[in-house]
Amino acid sequence: MSTATALRTLPWDNDATLYELTPPLPNGVTHVIASTTVLGNGTTGTLVLAATEDGQVAYWIPLTASLDGDASALAQLGYEVRS
Repeated sequence: MSTATALRTLPWDNDATLYELTPPLPNGVTHVIASTTVLGNGTTGTLVLAATEDGQVAYWIPLTASLDGDASALAQLGYEVRS
């Protein structure tokens, strides 16, 4: 089973959490940030970005996105969230 383990909340202006992926994505990504914010239409959206293990964004092209939160976005990548 592929798991995304929540490591810590990041000090961003919006809701952002650093996750460790086990096993890594096929492209070698081992950590991601799930960032949830209010969109222009009033709904919330979550972007998943590749990250370093210390919580820095590795690149700003989203790996996936969801309107249903972290668990849904990470499930699109094949991971189950664990805290």
